[in-house]
Amino acid sequence: MKFLLMMVGAVALPAFAADLQTSDVTGVTFWLVTAAMLAATVFFFVERDRVHGKWKTSLSVAGLVTGVAFWHYLYMRGVW
Repeated sequence: MKFLLMMVGAVALPAFAADLQTSDVTGVTFWLVTAAMLAATVFFFVERDRVHGKWKTSLSVAGLVTGVAFWHYLYMRGVW
């Protein structure tokens, strides 16, 4: 599962940046934030097993929140 999450990020994100112009500041910002949200989601779910039991729920919720934010940024980039 962890390996699959990391591979999705490594393979999918560069393909999304192929149509960006270097002068499109908003588009580049959407791309960077999308990458950051995916990285944060993967980080929270991977590190969930390494924390004390009382923090596992917090990391799960943080992973879900950043995962939903990632999905919304994908949609917003498509609209932009």
